[in-house]
Amino acid sequence: MQESVTKAGIPHVSIQANPGFGAAVTSGLNEVGEWDWVLVINDDIELEEGALLPHVEALPDAMSKTLIFLDPVEPKRIPGMGSTLGQVSLISAPVARLRRVFGSGRTKHSGDRFRPFSIVMISRGLWDGIGGLDEDMPYTFEDADFARRAELAGADLRFPATEGIRHPASSTSKRHVDKVVPVAAWSAASYMTRWYTPPGVARALCAGALATRALFVPITPADRRSHLVGIRRGISALLTNRKPDLPDFDSV
Repeated sequence: MQESVTKAGIPHVSIQANPGFGAAVTSGLNEVGEWDWVLVINDDIELEEGALLPHVEALPDAMSKTLIFLDPVEPKRIPGMGSTLGQVSLISAPVARLRRVFGSGRTKHSGDRFRPFSIVMISRGLWDGIGGLDEDMPYTFEDADFARRAELAGADLRFPATEGIRHPASSTSKRHVDKVVPVAAWSAASYMTRWYTPPGVARALCAGALATRALFVPITPADRRSHLVGIRRGISALLTNRKPDLPDFDSV
């Protein structure tokens, strides 16, 4: 992608590292300096010509507290402690299927919702007002955490129609499962620490969730050996309180 951007003559910044989602976004914004709105977009998002125009034309004042979700998926509930551990352990997926089959008995709420930050627009007022993305959640849960803080700050959370925007399933986590699983579990523990439990308890619970995850490895599409290596590394990182690293920049 960097080669394509360079050929097109688009000004850009490349930090030549993989510090995590929040740190990468913050580095880019610090390089720009003055800005009003930021569009955060993954490189696997597909846009039809003019797909963003109606959203740009409808932007409110930059110093408003506004968050606009543009990923073309149904909004989902901001994770609680149980669903956070369910994602780490992989129990969430089969539970969700059972709920769809038998009915969950839950009512829908208009609040406490978000969409993934694969494509999102954030006002300067909101970013500065709540302190940006938490860099201790380098992979997963940083978007839910930001959305939760934004809602508590009284921000305007918008879920507009997303015609002309597509997001194919990413294969990055499957290819680097040995590196991604430990970092995702660390992010989950950081998220739980912010909202639910003391740090040591959060790390122990996530380590236990990873141990449970090993039971599901045979039915996941990722390479089994790499997946088990990732689980072992994740448990070790959590129990020793040593933050794991994402895959190297050149390997992604």
